[in-house]
Amino acid sequence: MNIIKKILNVLAWIITFALQIALGQITGTVALAIGRGKMPGSMILLWIGITIGVFLIGALAILLRRSIRPKKYLFRLGMTGLGALIPIAILIFIGLSQGFDSEIINGGLGLILTLFACILGMICFYIPGWIKNK
Repeated sequence: MNIIKKILNVLAWIITFALQIALGQITGTVALAIGRGKMPGSMILLWIGITIGVFLIGALAILLRRSIRPKKYLFRLGMTGLGALIPIAILIFIGLSQGFDSEIINGGLGLILTLFACILGMICFYIPGWIKNK
C-alpha cells in the first residue's frame, strides 16, 4: 500500500509540472496577444503571463499539500518571475538588436525561449522548499 501512495505522489507531481508548463505557455500567449505586437511591451506582458500561469498551478499544488513547508508564496512568486525573466530578457535583447520580426525569433527561437522560461520559472518556484530553515 505504501508503494502505491509513493507512485501516486510521483504521478501527481509529474502532472503538476506539466500543468505548470502548459498554463505558463497559455497565459503567456494570451498576454502576448493583449500586447498587440508592440515590442518590447508585449515581451513584458509575456513574462508576466508566464509568471502568473506557472505560479498559480504551483501555489494550488502546495496549498493542497499541507505537509509542504515552507509555503512562502510571495517568495515563490518572486523566484518564479526571476526564473522566467532570464530567457525573456534574452529574447528582448535579440529582438532589440535584430528586430522583433527577425528570422531568428520567428524561426523557432521565440517558442523555444518561452518554453524555457516556463521550465526555468517552474524550477525556481520550488527553490524555497529546497532551502533549509536554520
